Amino acid sequence: MTTDTLPDALDEYLTISVNRSSPTRRELLSRVEHEQRQREIRLTNDLSNQPSRLTPQMFLGYQDFISPRRQHALHELKTHFESEATAEGVKGFLLEAKIDKIGQQKLYNIRMKISFNRRWTM
Repeated sequence: MTTDTLPDALDEYLTISVNRSSPTRRELLSRVEHEQRQREIRLTNDLSNQPSRLTPQMFLGYQDFISPRRQHALHELKTHFESEATAEGVKGFLLEAKIDKIGQQKLYNIRMKISFNRRWTM
């Protein structure tokens, strides 16, 4: 795959502009302004299905501006690689998708252990 044949969704994701003058950046920054005045700001953690270490407003901005395009691009890439095969018939795959699946399973197992321990220690 060359840059001339990138899936449209990937191209759209790669061209998200967050430079100083972009409307996306201005919107994202305006969302976090009121958080600066808060006494305490909780960040997303590593044990959720969300990107970690984001403030609530940063996470909402991620959901609105980044995540839909990112998910669509990853889906198109995964589909592209899975539709390709070597001469021996070995299907392609998107390595990051496999790594993510392993990571999600690890997080699920950790959450289950925490939940189990909480039930038995209370």
